[in-house]
Amino acid sequence: MLNMAAAMRFVAAHATEEMLFARGESIERCDPATVVALLLAQMSAAPPFDWAVCFFTAHFMPIIEALASELCEALGVPALIGCSAESVITTEHELEQHPAITVLAARTPGVRVKPFALQAHSAAEWATLLSSEAAFREHLVGAHEPRLFILLVDPFTVPLIGRLPQQGGVLEAFNRFYAGVPVVGGVASGASVPGANALLLNRAVLRGGAVGLALEGNVQIDVVVSQGCRPIGRPFRVTRTHQHFILQLDEAPPFKQLEALIESLSRAERERLVGSLLIGRLVQSEIFPPYAAFGRGDFVVRSVLGGDPETGALAVGDLLEVGDIVQFHLRDAQTAREDLEMLLAPQALLDPPKGMLLFACNGRGMRLYPHADGDVRVVQAALGESQDRPVPLAGFFCGGEIGPIRGRNFLHSYTASLAIFRPARA
Repeated sequence: MLNMAAAMRFVAAHATEEMLFARGESIERCDPATVVALLLAQMSAAPPFDWAVCFFTAHFMPIIEALASELCEALGVPALIGCSAESVITTEHELEQHPAITVLAARTPGVRVKPFALQAHSAAEWATLLSSEAAFREHLVGAHEPRLFILLVDPFTVPLIGRLPQQGGVLEAFNRFYAGVPVVGGVASGASVPGANALLLNRAVLRGGAVGLALEGNVQIDVVVSQGCRPIGRPFRVTRTHQHFILQLDEAPPFKQLEALIESLSRAERERLVGSLLIGRLVQSEIFPPYAAFGRGDFVVRSVLGGDPETGALAVGDLLEVGDIVQFHLRDAQTAREDLEMLLAPQALLDPPKGMLLFACNGRGMRLYPHADGDVRVVQAALGESQDRPVPLAGFFCGGEIGPIRGRNFLHSYTASLAIFRPARA
């Protein structure tokens, strides 16, 4: 009988500008074979692998077609996905604003891995794809009993969000057609104009749509979604809205409710509130009323974009509806670290992970923490077997993070979404 705990293996590697220059190459002119050789030299196990995920900065775009082919060949993987990124995350470091590529490769006996692409060329095609369970499942190459979807998305060509079926969001399609199955991933952040990002699907390089992996079979997967903030004040019911504007909270202007909340805070909290105010929508509004003490993990947190002091309206980064329950949230480095540590604490009771994928908001990193490696340092401190044996990990700073809250998949901001892989228990 195969010992699954011994057979499952993850390895991670990365290449940076310094590594390439040390070998007499430049990032712009380097041979793809040189990059792949550097990656393979760091891996603690030899190919072939069953699947791999790759993230790369824009510096690799001139060679990305050849690099994707070379990487598939060298790793021996039948399933490879990847995307362009503003910055990447390695096993122990967050390489912000730094030319780099990072790879997580996995050998997972007993796990069926199915790569897929979601592509459409018009709003009408997306509507057809996302409204038909048969069409959607066909694009996912017959994933019947998935344990997890890993999803990488181009921000300019995919209608990712949508709370209602008629709004046509990709994540809503996953929630309807694969109810309860977690989706984890991120929005490509390597470019700010349409057509400039790159998505990898095996040897192919796509300039739009989404790519992903469906994992089925003998694997235990935990997903930790840390939104890095905490609720303040009390909950409110939305009583009037218009598009992205909240017009009334508990039948009063939001500015009025917010002013009263600020007055109730301590001086220290008021100072921390500057530039850190967010709003959370309760995931399960049916459990309200009565007014209860909700906590982290009960809300999907969104940005407060601004507002109109004269009318009292508040603009937020969500499409809220009358009856939704919301609560203002505070975000800062200390809260973000504490939130991630708290959510990771139960993982210490489980077997050590074999590998991890980390999708962090590009508003985190040193834009949030006063030091480098903020999130990955917390993750490895909680889950690394020892200082000498950190868990193999790859990730990137996203233009939006994907992960489940209370059994439903959402697009997040300011979030760290972490997928943790272990062999399934017999």
